[in-house]
Amino acid sequence: MIGINYTLEIEVLTPVHIGSGTVLKRNVDFVEQNGVTYVLNEQHVLDEFWTDDPRQQDLVMSQLPGQLVRDMDLQRRPELVQRAHRGMPQLGELREHIGDVFGQAYIPGSSLKGALRTALLRTVLEGVKRRVLTRQDIGTPMNDVRDARAAKSAASGLERQLTGINPNYDVFRGVQISDTQAVAGALAMCNVLVAAPTVNSPGGAAVSVEILKPGTKLSATLKLDQFVLQTMATALNLDSNVVKTVKTFVRAARFTVDDRARKEFAYHKARQDTQAAQFYSSVSNDIAALNQQKEANTFYLQVGYAGGWRSKTLLGGLSDDEANPESALLAQVVNDFYLNRGGKAELPPEMVAGQFFPKLRHLMLNAQGGPSVPLGWLKVKSVRR
Repeated sequence: MIGINYTLEIEVLTPVHIGSGTVLKRNVDFVEQNGVTYVLNEQHVLDEFWTDDPRQQDLVMSQLPGQLVRDMDLQRRPELVQRAHRGMPQLGELREHIGDVFGQAYIPGSSLKGALRTALLRTVLEGVKRRVLTRQDIGTPMNDVRDARAAKSAASGLERQLTGINPNYDVFRGVQISDTQAVAGALAMCNVLVAAPTVNSPGGAAVSVEILKPGTKLSATLKLDQFVLQTMATALNLDSNVVKTVKTFVRAARFTVDDRARKEFAYHKARQDTQAAQFYSSVSNDIAALNQQKEANTFYLQVGYAGGWRSKTLLGGLSDDEANPESALLAQVVNDFYLNRGGKAELPPEMVAGQFFPKLRHLMLNAQGGPSVPLGWLKVKSVRR
């Protein structure tokens, strides 16, 4: 099989959380001592307290693991602990980051590929074809506010137009990205703020998550399958603009991120979220420098939890600026698919053109308890092998 192979050298810029699907509970999965959260090794905890006396066994089984170790100095008993984080979860729960069988964290290739796929397809629509979308380009309105699957289908018709009607012959079958290597000691804990849409209402509930720390270095492999991108693409009459964009994925990915960074900067500047605004300003400035230098191998991606609607859909480039005609289409799509329902079963209030969408952003809490940087941003350098 003929392919072009790349190594992806990845730097974590802001905290990244890829959930394992497990929510750790206080006193069950973790305990807190002296400002440190200890995620327990439950099997070792049970082994520590298990005896041959049936009465003592009943006593052990009647208590939670955290209750068993309550009076122990866990700093001196590392065998009872999987990992430790500075700080404490605010609501007694901690969302676990995905890890390998040894508990070492990594980023799945599916997360990287999904983010790259969305970025490239948006680049085709907005930068290559410069296509002005209409309501006819988007799916049938939902009949039931509770149907989350229908909400996710708003852009599915557009995707099929660009990538192929048959998902078995999707042009992105020609892009293969591995999981990153697992990294020991890269996890930390942070509290994530659901930021409110106005300066006068500075924040909402906080969610505690395990994150890959900023500065963490990872690597993965990417392969462009030439058979799929050339022979099969021609035979199936796949969109040549998409195929070309996939082949030039580095520069193409930067186009979408540049647009997103500028819009997010405007949002956070209006809210006076200083750290978030500074982050997006730095991304825009870096992309401008890379484009000016005709840099061929560096791009940005946002992956994982709290990336928001705009990072995960082909429609994420629709403007919510009232002066832009797209804002009317965005409002119609939000209303037709109940995109602003926030997980609730009841009908949400109707959106009008010119309102921020999404209204909320997720930001890391800083040491002072205020909003900090967004989550999930990576800087990626591709090196052809």
